[in-house]
Order: sequence, then C-alpha cells, then structure tokens
Amino acid sequence: MEQIVQEDDKVRIEETRVRGLTQKVVVKRKDGTPEYEILLGDTGKDIPVRQGADRGNAGQRVWRVLSF
Repeated sequence: MEQIVQEDDKVRIEETRVRGLTQKVVVKRKDGTPEYEILLGDTGKDIPVRQGADRGNAGQRVWRVLSF
C-alpha cells in the first residue's frame, strides 16, 4: 500500500494506492469546508449515479455524514 499526499495552501489531497492502482482519494480543504472522498468506479463500491448522468472516467464526490 502506498500513500501519496499532495498539498498546497488551499487543499490537501491524500491518495491511497494498492499495487499501483488508486483505491481511495480524500480531499481536505483548508478553509473549513468538510473533507470529501472521491469514489472511483473500479473499487468495488456501488456508486449511485443520477439518471441520465454520464461520469466517464471521473469519480464522484461523497461526504461522510456520520463517523464512529
């Protein structure tokens, strides 16, 4: 497993790769906005897609509402 972090003055992006494939991307903004995860289509997670929406190769943003 490989953790890649890219950061500038406005955002921090944490990427997790397993065997060279990106499994998880978390975006943390530094302006107080809640962090969000970008779900990728090939991770085995069921990604709900709006009817008529075409995501292509882009991921979908999701915010965690509750965490324990």
